[in-house]
Amino acid sequence: MLSLLDAEYKKRLLTCEKDTIVVNHNAFSYLSNSYGFKVESLSGFSPEAEPSAKNMVKLIEHVKEDNISTLFYESFVSDRAIKSIANEAHVKVDVLQPLGNITADEAAKKLSYEDIMRVNLEKISKALECR
Repeated sequence: MLSLLDAEYKKRLLTCEKDTIVVNHNAFSYLSNSYGFKVESLSGFSPEAEPSAKNMVKLIEHVKEDNISTLFYESFVSDRAIKSIANEAHVKVDVLQPLGNITADEAAKKLSYEDIMRVNLEKISKALECR
């Protein structure tokens, strides 16, 4: 089953207009390394790290210059800074699931690893403008 999921990721992320997603912190490098896209993060690997004003301005400029349409944050992590950047850059915000935690709604729906990864794939491929 995981080989099918891997094949879906490879096929879906093969032909994308964009090459970078922007997240609140870099919990998705395992995906980017495996499937050939980049991750720009607001606060590195620590979800609790507070971004500096300088980093926020730099990221806003990057989002505008590269016409990035969606910024991502993780459930269970504050979305305040990423939403502030999205507001300044006039782009959307969405949530990605890093699989370390699942919400009560996800648990109630009995979503599997594959289900969550497919939802992430849909969101990432849309943000990267994949065909």
